[in-house]
Amino acid sequence: MLITDRSRAEVVDAARLAIDEANDGREPGGKRFELVVRTTEGPWGAGSKESVALVYEDSVWAILGSVDGRNAHLAEQVAARSHITYLETRATDPTLSQAYVPWFLRCVPSDDQQSKAILGDLSGPGEVPLAVLYTSGYDSRMALKSFQRIAAALEDGPRIIPIHMDSLTPLQVLGELSHSKIHHLVITVHSPGSMEVASHAGKSVPGIRIYGTHAFAAGIDPALPPGAAGETLKMVSANSLLNPEGERFRSSYRNRYGKLPGIDASYAYDGMCLIIQAIQRAWPERESVRDHLRQMHFSGVTGPISFDPLGNREEKIILGDIEKVLPVRGE
Repeated sequence: MLITDRSRAEVVDAARLAIDEANDGREPGGKRFELVVRTTEGPWGAGSKESVALVYEDSVWAILGSVDGRNAHLAEQVAARSHITYLETRATDPTLSQAYVPWFLRCVPSDDQQSKAILGDLSGPGEVPLAVLYTSGYDSRMALKSFQRIAAALEDGPRIIPIHMDSLTPLQVLGELSHSKIHHLVITVHSPGSMEVASHAGKSVPGIRIYGTHAFAAGIDPALPPGAAGETLKMVSANSLLNPEGERFRSSYRNRYGKLPGIDASYAYDGMCLIIQAIQRAWPERESVRDHLRQMHFSGVTGPISFDPLGNREEKIILGDIEKVLPVRGE
């Protein structure tokens, strides 16, 4: 498993839970799965170095990723050279699938999929411009570019108004929204500042419609009280986590770790379950793991999962109020 740093304990715990469940249910003498974790901490290029180590030192059968877009590209290059399957559960950069690497798949919606879902939800063509709150971070900038590109390709698509949060305080952002009379806002990054904007925008601009991308949603603490992230917020998801599999996973995760899992943990769990099933079907041919993954129709905690020819998750993206997408509070 490849993660950004050791603070990502939640996704490691979720992957380990999936592996322990598989090992507990194995037949006597059957295959036992093992989790190997490496991080991309350190100088630029660590994602490539650690991916190479997973393949050639640890001899993994597949790489489960929960990293940013830049490190995902490095891991993807290693997968292309080694023919080892790489399944990403966090990076939404659309250019990952546009590289046409057949060993790359992801079970999280791409920026382009999210942009199309949000733009399709706007109440009318050519209406009030759509503001996109972003930062200088690579993933946030890629999300902005996705909105700009897809909106430009639409007939009478909305004009995209970028708001660079690095140069503004939350109060200034709210003032900008009010002054410009913007009624649609997308938040592409999770931070204390973006949470403050989300929770107060409805008061500053009555009637504003706020959309949180996957990156914003993934940072929300599931123990938050209702409304803490904003009453007018719509979340982007591949599917609602409110389903029987999701309920079972949350219960198992909470019983083991004493807290509810967030969105990243849910995707990591699904990703590891997918890899486990693919390995079971592919054994003893390591390179066929990819083929089995691409043929799967899997019912996960984040909903049904299957992959299109580019390796993207192909189920329809949904938009919903925060409590209909991400369970909050302690249950």
